[in-house]
Amino acid sequence: ALMALPQRERRLITPPVPEKDQERVRALAAIAMTDVLAAGIDSTPVGFAFISVDRRLLDVNDAFCRIAGRTRCALIGAATAVVWHPEDFEHVTERVATAGAPHNSLEIEARVLRPGGESRWVAVSSLLITPDKGEPYYYSLVRDVTEHRRDREMLAHHAIHDAVTGLYNRTLLVDRLETALERGRGGIAVVLADLDRFK
Repeated sequence: ALMALPQRERRLITPPVPEKDQERVRALAAIAMTDVLAAGIDSTPVGFAFISVDRRLLDVNDAFCRIAGRTRCALIGAATAVVWHPEDFEHVTERVATAGAPHNSLEIEARVLRPGGESRWVAVSSLLITPDKGEPYYYSLVRDVTEHRRDREMLAHHAIHDAVTGLYNRTLLVDRLETALERGRGGIAVVLADLDRFK
């Protein structure tokens, strides 16, 4: 008699697939895996975009649409130029042009411009996929980093500005003096002024 197995383990014991049905089963498995991946991509908060080598959007997920402020219908088939901020487009184009072998990957931060004029900073990670059949394409992950950049810029501002006056603080003064001394161009004059009862 066969040993009784828990329900979970019994499901793993399946009869072998007849040779004549193996191709069909592999095709069905590929479709099922594609559906699972598509569902996962659509439900993630990270933007996904599939981009042709001539820089047209082949497909995007819902998160990418939210970041770009556009519908999927408006994005699919459009040139990627429609989403980039005009001031960043040339920089993005140059980076894409130089992102070649051996890794065929790209990491970049730039702004997307929404239809209403609002811009959002995004971090993009792209990888060139070369399938066995069909044309190569870029698989891109797009994360909205607007708030992160804002926090980073605020910290950088506070590091060199006085919290009360908003003027440059001692940290920046010392940095500028050290830079001037390293350059050694002519004399350096420092003027100190003390304001009574300023605070």
